[in-house]
Amino acid sequence: MKRIAALLLLLAFCALMFALPISAEGEVFVAAGNTILPLTEAMPIYSSGVWYIDYQCFTKGNLNVSTSYNASESTLVLYTWDTTLIFDLNKTVAYTASEKVPYKAVSFVSSGTVYVPVQFTAQMLGLDYTYFSDFPMIRIKRSSDIPSNMFIYIAESEIPKLLDAYNASKNEEGTSSTPSQKPSPEGNNELPEEPDEENPQQKNIRLTFNITNGKNMAKILDALSRHGFRATFFIQGNAMPNCENELRRAVINGHSLGSLSENGDVDFSKSDDELKAALTLANERLFDITRTKTRLVRIPGGSKTIPSEKAGFLISLGYRIWDDTVTPSGTTANRIYSSAVAGLSGRERTTATLTLNDSDISVSALTRILRYLDTNNYRTYTITVLDTPVNDILEKR
Repeated sequence: MKRIAALLLLLAFCALMFALPISAEGEVFVAAGNTILPLTEAMPIYSSGVWYIDYQCFTKGNLNVSTSYNASESTLVLYTWDTTLIFDLNKTVAYTASEKVPYKAVSFVSSGTVYVPVQFTAQMLGLDYTYFSDFPMIRIKRSSDIPSNMFIYIAESEIPKLLDAYNASKNEEGTSSTPSQKPSPEGNNELPEEPDEENPQQKNIRLTFNITNGKNMAKILDALSRHGFRATFFIQGNAMPNCENELRRAVINGHSLGSLSENGDVDFSKSDDELKAALTLANERLFDITRTKTRLVRIPGGSKTIPSEKAGFLISLGYRIWDDTVTPSGTTANRIYSSAVAGLSGRERTTATLTLNDSDISVSALTRILRYLDTNNYRTYTITVLDTPVNDILEKR
């Protein structure tokens, strides 16, 4: 027994001798997947026995997590293929879109970003969580990533370099970038700025496009750029090879993306399993091109063309069903323009959802429509996963 005790003491001593050095402030690293993030991008906060990290860490390291933060609504959404996790910063709770069962989960704003409880968030999203006390380091990973016992060897070589770079940057700046604020039990401790007083003459509109071909998407983006408008693009998966550069450009320019599934209307008449596979395929295409996924979905023929059970199935997968409220039609550009103007009249008090397709005729009418919106003081909004869906079946979940 004495020999065993002595051996254990020796091993403990060796562990201390060979432990990686950390700076006097005790910085803690965050690893996402197989990547150790620089301290300038990821500095966790420890409070009341819980580690919190910047939610954007979950978008790093190929974890396949997408996010959407609405500061004015104090709501943060993180979603994977299978799970949509929603944080309510004001009520210090979180829930999944499918269950709607609230979990006690403090989240808060510090240094301009939202911090979430890392272990809780990882587990809810189906990720593995590990805390390495010797480094120290927090790691979140998928089951397919390098096992932790092998990842230690990567950490041993990478952390000293990252620490040296961080300390050098602090010496240059003369300040530390470590967040100083702690979680507030009341939730959000940085209130969003008060909005400017509303312009009574201003009208709001959601400008959306159904992309079923993709070859005219560059022209659409050019027209939107000239007028400073943003839009939401619902894209058919099999059209994405025709507009890969344009999809990347749309994301960079602040437009939002939705899905028409892989093959459009035909997918929504298939079995649930086939529909799920088609939506997943379209989302995988989108992720490969833009590194983003979407939970926004539109049935090209309209939500009323599918049974209520099918709509419920889509919602159970975490998708948000959107229809339009103004759909210009016509066989010429002039008729499409006139139809758009007629559809918008009388909707000044509501936010219309105007939808155009990517046909040659619609694109020809687009410049006149955008000029009309500009002249008549319209403000365009993109659709996000946080917005309450507008659809003909009145499904708001």
